[in-house]
Amino acid sequence: MNFLKLLSSLEELVVEVALWIILLPRTLFSAIFTPVTLARYFDRTHDLPLKERDDQYLSPVLFWLLLGPVSLIVIFMLQDQTALAVYGADANERILIAALMLLGPPLGFALASVVVRRESISRRSLGRQFALQCYFNAPMAFLFDYISSLPKPIRRHFGRRRSDKHSIPWVDVAFDH
Repeated sequence: MNFLKLLSSLEELVVEVALWIILLPRTLFSAIFTPVTLARYFDRTHDLPLKERDDQYLSPVLFWLLLGPVSLIVIFMLQDQTALAVYGADANERILIAALMLLGPPLGFALASVVVRRESISRRSLGRQFALQCYFNAPMAFLFDYISSLPKPIRRHFGRRRSDKHSIPWVDVAFDH
């Protein structure tokens, strides 16, 4: 491998990560406060070549990845591993299960949206809806990750106690460390 190509690739990576630091809060703000504007922006740039799109906001899937699974992995890494062993799975399995749980809402809403609109389930129709749902579900995934990492006395203000007869089992498991 050519050393200059390696340096050039490293330079592109550093610039890209630096831009993520700027674009992540901007995309998060837009996803929470002006989601229609974000959806219109996505529709305008969706068919552009890869190098020309996503210059004002993060791409939807990257945005979801940074706020959902990546933040979840960081939280799991910061947790006490002996406390997490209560769930019976090793750390990699817990991360995979949690990431798949976070994938459910954007994929489920995308599929429901395509079915309700009576569009054919195709790569293009489902891909567009999935990308938009990544924009809209990423803040909730991050909030779920953040709340689940809080100490137990603080978390009780955000959800039901396990003794509540209307509690949801998988939420109780996710919030009980």
